[in-house]
Amino acid sequence: MYNVQKPLPKLPIPELAETMSKYLLCIRPIVSGDQYERTRQLVEEFQQPGGTGELLQKSLLEYAETTDNWVSL
Repeated sequence: MYNVQKPLPKLPIPELAETMSKYLLCIRPIVSGDQYERTRQLVEEFQQPGGTGELLQKSLLEYAETTDNWVSL
């Protein structure tokens, strides 16, 4: 099964903003208005330049350069 894994292209890492946008779309139908608004604020804070999200995204990009599959450890 793994003998064909090497020739496969690496999975791209989605942009942080794209991931956060999809996250908000997914949770919208299952949380209250107040919960959604609080989560939206937290997502905006998380995405701020120099913030936690940017630092984690940078770490993920660096990790992806050193491994065949960044999705699994």
